[in-house]
Amino acid sequence: MLCFFSDTNHLHVKTAHVGETVHVQCGGVEKLNSSVNWRYQAQLDTKSRPISSGANLTNGDFGGRLKVTKTTLIISDLKAGDNGIYICIENLGSGPQHRVRLSVHGKLR
Repeated sequence: MLCFFSDTNHLHVKTAHVGETVHVQCGGVEKLNSSVNWRYQAQLDTKSRPISSGANLTNGDFGGRLKVTKTTLIISDLKAGDNGIYICIENLGSGPQHRVRLSVHGKLR
């Protein structure tokens, strides 16, 4: 599943299922000339935490299931606990933010 979002003023909602792989792309690739930082926020009322700085991953609770290309966050083998808000910040943290809420549902039959 590919999630694409480029509007900085809206929280986009994407759904996926347990076990799937999700590709979350930050902004328009043709517009983005630098790497991005990725952050994860479990809920709207909690503080976000870093999951990458450029291509350097922290992985944290993701147990090695994350991969980052220049502008894409890839989450493999989705778990129900991967629900939350994924934030990319252009220009390694100094540019606009793009956000998507990922909602993970049970396995497809």
